[in-house]
Amino acid sequence: MILIVILWVLYYAIHSLLASTQLKSQIEVRFPSWIPFYRLFYNLVAAMGFLGIWIAQKSVIEQQLFYLGNWAYFGLFMMGVGSILGLIALRGYNLGEFSGLSYVNGGEQAIQGSLRTDGMNSFVRHPLYFAGLWVLWGWLVWRQTNLALAFATISSLYLIVGSWFEEKKLIIAFGEEYLEYQKRVKMLIPFLF
Repeated sequence: MILIVILWVLYYAIHSLLASTQLKSQIEVRFPSWIPFYRLFYNLVAAMGFLGIWIAQKSVIEQQLFYLGNWAYFGLFMMGVGSILGLIALRGYNLGEFSGLSYVNGGEQAIQGSLRTDGMNSFVRHPLYFAGLWVLWGWLVWRQTNLALAFATISSLYLIVGSWFEEKKLIIAFGEEYLEYQKRVKMLIPFLF
């Protein structure tokens, strides 16, 4: 169990390091031809790392923390809501940019976006993270185990910290417009936080 927790913490630390503008800037200076592939590489590392840890945790014996009986099915409902919210949120993103394919096809100049404050972004500044919270905590309600609790807690903390770092990048990218947006719309949970 402790090894899985360490692996999740390392995964999120590497994820944050790869997402940092400092690392990307260093790579751009040393290996400029790699930059169009950076986002694609970032997503591949993220997917493979996640899948690897998810498979590794299957070998850990889980301990039941509590028993909800039929109420556990509410966890499936929460995961379904989170999945639907995630799909709706994805409609507000440039999927070519999100996946990294736009960079491969057109370099950094391929992305010239504006601040999106419509759709789900009018309720929460990080709608994909909000959807992720629904899925994470739904998983805990469904499973009710120590691994589910560890995963939901570590991942939620990462989403909060990740949001904070992302906000700094967004302020640099959009300036006063983003600062005004921050005043109007909550970061992760509509009307609360």
